Amino acid sequence: MAPNLSKVDRKRFLDVIHRLKKENPPVFPLKIRTLSKDKFKGYYGLMQFFDGKKPYFLITLRQSDYDIMFDSLIHEYAHLLCYSFQQHHAEDTVLWHDASWGATYARLYSSLTGESNPAKCSA
Repeated sequence: MAPNLSKVDRKRFLDVIHRLKKENPPVFPLKIRTLSKDKFKGYYGLMQFFDGKKPYFLITLRQSDYDIMFDSLIHEYAHLLCYSFQQHHAEDTVLWHDASWGATYARLYSSLTGESNPAKCSA
């Protein structure tokens, strides 16, 4: 994962993932992968849901510096937590970035950075 990160930043990033999963467990298993800029163009992150016999979430992140990957992970994790509020095949990105998503993003970001924000997703 993220070979571009230093050992210290890699550990910090893995700690963030562990903390997110522990404090805000997803309803289905979660896989996280990173891809190089050559293989993942146009986005810094993407959350997908795969439905089937063993449904799971997949977050794909573009390999970048720690700060960008941290922000992208929080952004996509907020989508994962608010997934039930959104339509699976929605083409309108407004549905993906509504008020409940924004509140969830703020809550996650605040909990990980130490800033206080009482907003919660109503899920």
